[in-house]
Amino acid sequence: MKTTASRINEEELRKAVQKRLEQPGMSQSRISRETGINKARLSQWLSGKYAGDTESVALEVERWLRREAMESDASQ
Repeated sequence: MKTTASRINEEELRKAVQKRLEQPGMSQSRISRETGINKARLSQWLSGKYAGDTESVALEVERWLRREAMESDASQ
């Protein structure tokens, strides 16, 4: 069973990804490629409908967001 903390964290991650998707050149397909998460699984996770191991998806998404932030900082 998921804890409240993990659900909140996943919601924050979803919001961060949605914000990133608003930026030019970003797409769910690109995130899927860069994270190794299947496109359908990512889409379901983003919509809150994925019934599988949401914590492992969240972990990969969190890693990707950190890499994106580091790359963004390095290019400035």
